[in-house]
Amino acid sequence: MFELIKEILTKVGIPGLIVTIIVYVLKNNPITLISSSTIEMRLSTKEKRIYVSGIKVISEILLYVIVLLLLTVTFFSDDDIYHPEIAIISAIIIVGIFFWILILDLQGKNVIDLVKNFQRKWQIFFYILFLLHFMSFFLLSSYYVGTQIYSASFNVSLTNNEKLGVLIAVAFIYFLIIIFTYFTIIKATSRFLGLRNQSVKILSIKIDDATWYLFHPIDKNTYLLGNDSIINQCTKFSFIEKNELYKKTVEIDNSINSNKNKNG
Repeated sequence: MFELIKEILTKVGIPGLIVTIIVYVLKNNPITLISSSTIEMRLSTKEKRIYVSGIKVISEILLYVIVLLLLTVTFFSDDDIYHPEIAIISAIIIVGIFFWILILDLQGKNVIDLVKNFQRKWQIFFYILFLLHFMSFFLLSSYYVGTQIYSASFNVSLTNNEKLGVLIAVAFIYFLIIIFTYFTIIKATSRFLGLRNQSVKILSIKIDDATWYLFHPIDKNTYLLGNDSIINQCTKFSFIEKNELYKKTVEIDNSINSNKNKNG
Protein backbone atom coordinates (compact mmCIF):
# COMPACT_ATOMS: atom_id res chain seq x y z
CA MET A 1 0.00 0.00 0.00
CA PHE A 2 2.70 2.49 1.00
CA GLU A 3 4.83 1.51 -2.00
CA LEU A 4 1.83 2.27 -4.23
CA ILE A 5 1.38 5.68 -2.60
CA LYS A 6 5.10 6.36 -3.03
CA GLU A 7 4.96 5.40 -6.70
CA ILE A 8 1.92 7.64 -7.34
CA LEU A 9 3.49 10.64 -5.58
CA THR A 10 6.73 10.18 -7.53
CA LYS A 11 4.89 9.99 -10.87
CA VAL A 12 3.08 13.30 -10.28
CA GLY A 13 6.44 15.03 -9.91
CA ILE A 14 6.80 15.42 -6.15
CA PRO A 15 10.51 15.45 -5.11
CA GLY A 16 11.88 12.22 -3.65
CA LEU A 17 12.72 13.70 -0.23
CA ILE A 18 9.17 15.01 0.24
CA VAL A 19 7.75 11.67 -0.93
CA THR A 20 9.90 9.84 1.64
CA ILE A 21 8.73 12.17 4.43
CA ILE A 22 5.06 11.77 3.46
CA VAL A 23 5.29 7.97 3.36
CA TYR A 24 7.17 7.90 6.69
CA VAL A 25 4.47 10.02 8.34
CA LEU A 26 1.70 7.81 6.94
CA LYS A 27 3.43 4.65 8.13
CA ASN A 28 3.74 5.99 11.67
CA ASN A 29 0.09 7.07 11.82
CA PRO A 30 0.58 10.47 13.52
CA ILE A 31 -3.09 10.86 14.52
CA THR A 32 -2.95 7.66 16.59
CA LEU A 33 0.40 8.64 18.11
CA ILE A 34 -0.69 12.15 19.08
CA SER A 35 -3.80 10.80 20.79
CA SER A 36 -1.82 8.18 22.72
CA SER A 37 -2.51 7.97 26.44
CA THR A 38 -0.02 8.88 29.18
CA ILE A 39 1.05 5.30 29.78
CA GLU A 40 1.32 4.55 26.05
CA MET A 41 3.69 7.48 25.59
CA ARG A 42 5.74 6.59 28.66
CA LEU A 43 6.20 3.05 27.34
CA SER A 44 7.17 4.33 23.91
CA THR A 45 10.76 4.51 22.76
CA LYS A 46 12.64 7.81 22.91
CA GLU A 47 12.56 8.03 19.11
CA LYS A 48 8.79 7.61 19.06
CA ARG A 49 8.28 10.27 21.74
CA ILE A 50 10.51 12.69 19.82
CA TYR A 51 8.52 11.93 16.67
CA VAL A 52 5.20 12.65 18.39
CA SER A 53 6.55 15.85 19.93
CA GLY A 54 7.78 16.93 16.50
CA ILE A 55 4.39 16.31 14.91
CA LYS A 56 2.68 18.33 17.65
CA VAL A 57 5.12 21.24 17.30
CA ILE A 58 4.81 21.32 13.50
CA SER A 59 1.00 21.19 13.72
CA GLU A 60 0.97 24.05 16.23
CA ILE A 61 3.33 26.17 14.12
CA LEU A 62 1.21 25.63 11.00
CA LEU A 63 -1.91 26.59 12.97
CA TYR A 64 -0.29 29.87 14.05
CA VAL A 65 0.74 30.59 10.45
CA ILE A 66 -2.85 30.04 9.28
CA VAL A 67 -4.17 32.36 12.02
CA LEU A 68 -1.72 35.09 10.99
CA LEU A 69 -2.67 34.71 7.33
CA LEU A 70 -6.38 34.97 8.15
CA LEU A 71 -5.78 38.10 10.26
CA THR A 72 -3.77 39.64 7.43
CA VAL A 73 -6.28 38.96 4.67
CA THR A 74 -9.29 39.90 6.81
CA PHE A 75 -8.12 42.98 8.72
CA PHE A 76 -4.68 44.21 7.68
CA SER A 77 -4.52 44.20 3.88
CA ASP A 78 -4.65 48.01 3.53
CA ASP A 79 -1.51 50.10 4.06
CA ASP A 80 -3.62 53.17 4.90
CA ILE A 81 -4.28 51.81 8.40
CA TYR A 82 -0.58 51.56 9.24
CA HIS A 83 0.70 54.07 11.79
CA PRO A 84 4.38 53.65 12.72
CA GLU A 85 3.94 55.33 16.10
CA ILE A 86 1.29 52.78 17.10
CA ALA A 87 3.46 49.90 15.87
CA ILE A 88 6.58 51.08 17.74
CA ILE A 89 4.81 51.85 21.03
CA SER A 90 2.90 48.55 20.88
CA ALA A 91 6.10 46.61 20.17
CA ILE A 92 7.90 48.22 23.14
CA ILE A 93 5.01 47.44 25.50
CA ILE A 94 4.61 43.85 24.25
CA VAL A 95 8.36 43.10 24.46
CA GLY A 96 8.65 44.73 27.89
CA ILE A 97 5.79 42.68 29.33
CA PHE A 98 7.17 39.56 27.70
CA PHE A 99 10.57 39.93 29.40
CA TRP A 100 8.77 40.30 32.73
CA ILE A 101 6.76 37.15 31.99
CA LEU A 102 9.96 35.34 30.95
CA ILE A 103 11.61 36.18 34.29
CA LEU A 104 8.55 34.90 36.17
CA ASP A 105 8.47 31.76 34.00
CA LEU A 106 12.14 31.04 34.75
CA GLN A 107 11.25 31.33 38.44
CA GLY A 108 8.52 28.71 37.96
CA LYS A 109 5.70 31.22 38.49
CA ASN A 110 2.54 31.73 36.45
CA VAL A 111 -0.37 34.14 36.33
CA ILE A 112 -2.19 32.22 39.08
CA ASP A 113 0.73 32.79 41.44
CA LEU A 114 0.50 36.53 40.80
CA VAL A 115 -3.23 36.95 41.38
CA LYS A 116 -4.02 34.15 43.85
CA ASN A 117 -4.58 36.64 46.70
CA PHE A 118 -6.88 38.88 44.63
CA GLN A 119 -10.66 38.77 44.54
CA ARG A 120 -12.14 36.49 41.91
CA LYS A 121 -13.22 39.35 39.64
CA TRP A 122 -9.70 40.82 39.68
CA GLN A 123 -8.19 37.41 38.97
CA ILE A 124 -10.37 37.16 35.87
CA PHE A 125 -9.57 40.75 34.88
CA PHE A 126 -5.80 40.30 35.04
CA TYR A 127 -5.94 36.91 33.34
CA ILE A 128 -7.83 38.51 30.44
CA LEU A 129 -5.21 41.28 30.27
CA PHE A 130 -2.36 38.78 30.02
CA LEU A 131 -4.33 36.76 27.47
CA LEU A 132 -4.80 39.91 25.38
CA HIS A 133 -1.06 40.52 25.63
CA PHE A 134 -0.45 37.04 24.22
CA MET A 135 -2.89 37.69 21.37
CA SER A 136 -1.37 41.12 20.69
CA PHE A 137 1.85 39.44 19.52
CA PHE A 138 -0.06 37.84 16.64
CA LEU A 139 -2.06 41.00 15.96
CA LEU A 140 1.07 43.17 15.78
CA SER A 141 2.87 40.69 13.52
CA SER A 142 -0.05 40.47 11.09
CA TYR A 143 -0.59 44.25 11.34
CA TYR A 144 2.95 45.04 10.22
CA VAL A 145 3.39 42.30 7.60
CA GLY A 146 -0.12 42.84 6.24
CA THR A 147 0.04 46.61 5.84
CA GLN A 148 3.69 46.83 4.78
CA ILE A 149 4.32 43.69 2.72
CA TYR A 150 1.05 42.00 1.78
CA SER A 151 -0.71 45.25 0.78
CA ALA A 152 2.24 46.29 -1.41
CA SER A 153 2.28 42.98 -3.30
CA PHE A 154 -1.34 41.90 -3.54
CA ASN A 155 -3.98 43.50 -5.78
CA VAL A 156 -7.06 42.33 -7.66
CA SER A 157 -5.37 42.67 -11.07
CA LEU A 158 -2.99 39.79 -10.35
CA THR A 159 -3.60 36.39 -11.89
CA ASN A 160 -4.68 33.55 -9.63
CA ASN A 161 -1.19 32.06 -9.73
CA GLU A 162 0.35 35.41 -8.80
CA LYS A 163 -2.11 35.83 -5.92
CA LEU A 164 -1.24 32.35 -4.71
CA GLY A 165 2.45 33.21 -4.96
CA VAL A 166 1.95 36.30 -2.78
CA LEU A 167 0.05 34.27 -0.18
CA ILE A 168 2.78 31.60 -0.13
CA ALA A 169 5.47 34.28 0.27
CA VAL A 170 3.60 35.93 3.16
CA ALA A 171 2.95 32.52 4.73
CA PHE A 172 6.69 31.79 4.54
CA ILE A 173 7.45 35.09 6.31
CA TYR A 174 4.99 34.15 9.05
CA PHE A 175 6.53 30.69 9.24
CA LEU A 176 9.95 32.25 9.92
CA ILE A 177 8.45 34.59 12.53
CA ILE A 178 6.74 31.70 14.34
CA ILE A 179 9.86 29.52 14.17
CA PHE A 180 11.90 32.34 15.70
CA THR A 181 9.39 33.08 18.48
CA TYR A 182 7.84 29.66 19.18
CA PHE A 183 10.41 28.45 21.71
CA THR A 184 10.64 31.87 23.38
CA ILE A 185 7.59 34.14 23.35
CA ILE A 186 4.90 31.59 22.55
CA LYS A 187 5.98 28.73 24.83
CA ALA A 188 6.93 30.94 27.79
CA THR A 189 3.68 32.93 27.61
CA SER A 190 1.62 29.76 27.13
CA ARG A 191 3.16 28.25 30.26
CA PHE A 192 2.62 31.49 32.18
CA LEU A 193 -1.07 31.50 31.22
CA GLY A 194 -1.48 27.80 32.00
CA LEU A 195 -2.35 27.04 28.37
CA ARG A 196 0.38 24.39 28.18
CA ASN A 197 0.15 21.36 30.45
CA GLN A 198 3.40 21.11 32.41
CA SER A 199 2.41 18.23 34.64
CA VAL A 200 3.83 14.73 34.35
CA LYS A 201 2.03 11.59 35.44
CA ILE A 202 3.85 9.37 37.90
CA LEU A 203 3.79 5.70 36.88
CA SER A 204 4.71 3.04 39.41
CA ILE A 205 4.66 -0.74 39.77
CA LYS A 206 5.02 -3.18 42.66
CA ILE A 207 7.90 -5.68 42.72
CA ASP A 208 8.19 -7.88 45.82
CA ASP A 209 6.07 -5.40 47.80
CA ALA A 210 8.45 -2.56 46.90
CA THR A 211 7.29 0.42 44.83
CA TRP A 212 9.34 1.21 41.75
CA TYR A 213 8.75 4.24 39.52
CA LEU A 214 8.71 3.79 35.77
CA PHE A 215 10.70 6.29 33.74
CA HIS A 216 11.44 5.42 30.11
CA PRO A 217 12.82 2.70 27.83
CA ILE A 218 16.59 2.41 27.59
CA ASP A 219 16.26 0.18 24.54
CA LYS A 220 13.46 -1.62 22.71
CA ASN A 221 13.01 -4.29 25.37
CA THR A 222 14.19 -2.78 28.68
CA TYR A 223 12.72 -0.04 30.89
CA LEU A 224 14.39 2.04 33.58
CA LEU A 225 12.99 1.95 37.13
CA GLY A 226 13.89 4.05 40.18
CA ASN A 227 12.97 4.14 43.85
CA ASP A 228 11.83 7.79 43.69
CA SER A 229 9.34 9.54 41.43
CA ILE A 230 12.03 12.11 40.51
CA ILE A 231 14.90 10.51 38.67
CA ASN A 232 17.57 12.84 40.09
CA GLN A 233 16.53 11.91 43.62
CA CYS A 234 16.71 8.15 43.12
CA THR A 235 19.18 6.22 45.25
CA LYS A 236 18.46 2.90 43.56
CA PHE A 237 17.83 1.96 39.95
CA SER A 238 16.60 -1.23 38.39
CA PHE A 239 15.56 -2.53 35.00
CA ILE A 240 12.62 -4.55 33.80
CA GLU A 241 12.05 -6.38 30.55
CA LYS A 242 9.09 -5.36 28.42
CA ASN A 243 7.41 -8.76 28.71
CA GLU A 244 7.67 -8.66 32.50
CA LEU A 245 6.37 -5.09 32.65
CA TYR A 246 3.29 -6.02 30.65
CA LYS A 247 2.39 -8.53 33.37
CA LYS A 248 2.43 -5.84 36.08
CA THR A 249 -0.33 -3.51 37.23
CA VAL A 250 0.82 0.04 36.52
CA GLU A 251 -0.47 2.68 38.92
CA ILE A 252 -0.89 6.27 37.74
CA ASP A 253 -0.33 8.65 40.64
CA ASN A 254 -1.03 12.35 41.00
CA SER A 255 0.63 14.72 38.55
CA ILE A 256 3.78 16.60 39.47
CA ASN A 257 5.24 19.68 37.85
CA SER A 258 7.57 18.86 34.97
CA ASN A 259 10.08 21.45 36.16
CA LYS A 260 10.56 19.29 39.24
CA ASN A 261 10.36 15.96 37.49
CA LYS A 262 13.50 15.41 35.44
CA ASN A 263 12.86 11.88 34.33
CA GLY A 264 13.29 12.71 30.63
